[in-house]
Amino acid sequence: MKGIESNKGEESVMLSSPRIAKRPAPPGPNLWQTVRYGIQMVRGRDVNEIFGEMHRKFGRISKIGRYVLIVGRDECRNVLTASIDEIQRSPLAEKGVETLGGLDGKKHTHHRMIVMQAFRHERFEEYIPRMERLIKERILKWNGPVRLMEQLRELTLDIMIETMVGIVPGSDEHARFLSHYWPITHRGKKSSIPCSHYQKAMKSKRAMWWILKKKHAERPDEPTALNIMFRASQASKQGPLTEDELISYAYMLTEFGESDVAALTTYALFEMLSSPQWLNSFEQELAQFSGSSVDLKMLNRLSFIQHSISEAERLHPPVPFIARQAMVDMTFKGFRIKKGSKFICSIEQTHLLEELFDNATVFDPNRFARSGDEHKAPFSLLGFGGGSHSCVAKQYSQLLSVLIVFLLGETFAMSDCYLVPGTAQEKGAKIDLSSIEVDFRLRVQ
Repeated sequence: MKGIESNKGEESVMLSSPRIAKRPAPPGPNLWQTVRYGIQMVRGRDVNEIFGEMHRKFGRISKIGRYVLIVGRDECRNVLTASIDEIQRSPLAEKGVETLGGLDGKKHTHHRMIVMQAFRHERFEEYIPRMERLIKERILKWNGPVRLMEQLRELTLDIMIETMVGIVPGSDEHARFLSHYWPITHRGKKSSIPCSHYQKAMKSKRAMWWILKKKHAERPDEPTALNIMFRASQASKQGPLTEDELISYAYMLTEFGESDVAALTTYALFEMLSSPQWLNSFEQELAQFSGSSVDLKMLNRLSFIQHSISEAERLHPPVPFIARQAMVDMTFKGFRIKKGSKFICSIEQTHLLEELFDNATVFDPNRFARSGDEHKAPFSLLGFGGGSHSCVAKQYSQLLSVLIVFLLGETFAMSDCYLVPGTAQEKGAKIDLSSIEVDFRLRVQ
């Protein structure tokens, strides 16, 4: 069987070859260094900092235990586009309904085509009025100091709940949904102990499934992602998905969407408010489009805000690393990889390569406006994954982030808003998102 080839023609993966045993294993830390990294992780050190240190010490391909760390556009591309006979998605820790997170091959393609129907461009036009209404209702209450990430998570969750499943914020149904949602998202490690957080979360999960099934049964024609997926499933020539599979997708999109959008938006606003240059560019774009009717066409013209969201994705990717599993003994870029090894594609470290992005550690939205830059090549920007397993809601998440930033700029006098001193605390080499506090000032009408 022919293996994956790199863009330079270098042998990347070779199966069932007697030469595999002669290839060296990837370099990596010795036993003492491995133990030290483990202790640091237990004490709270960010795993992405450890990946960065390994990259600097051992190069783009390194190994720690059974984990193979991958850094680089072409290297990540080779892993993410490999044949499923060679490299597959890592099995999920939890058993249950199979969804895109644990599928490969034809079944994955079938599921993905159905889920993607909820994120076609014509669907965005249906979602945007709901998004706009919910954003305006909430941010008008923000006049003064606000814990940005906390408030944005609540806001984006409300938007995801209404657009994904049709539950209106403020309703009794919404309160019941939230009472089950937070225990699920904070379930902790898998446990069989009856009163553990995990088992309580599984009880909440079963209750939430009934809420979502009831919602679909009551209003099947409402333009929500859940209902759109149900209709696409029934029309699929490959056969329908089960009710539990579709409900799982609606929940998955809600959970991942709210955290990703809130994080991207928080980082983008933090960087703008930290720099007079970017704040001025933001104000100039706001002046150009202020008072415009909010629709998909207008949002697609907000180039500076879009570039700021892309730059936030580059420096603070929603998916900082992607895991895959070697299904056979193989060679990868000249190194011996054993069957069962876990590939860890470090998106965060790849985004910091100077060959892809000049001054890679600096926030610069204008890099996405310049023509001919390396970022335009496939697999240069991987904040939402890459290949056939890239995030199905990527465009939805980016669109919502742009809309939130634009409406914040329309509502508040951004030049008068400021980061509350002492609140943006560092956590390792990064800013702790939860610590960022902004003092908002409403525009004078």
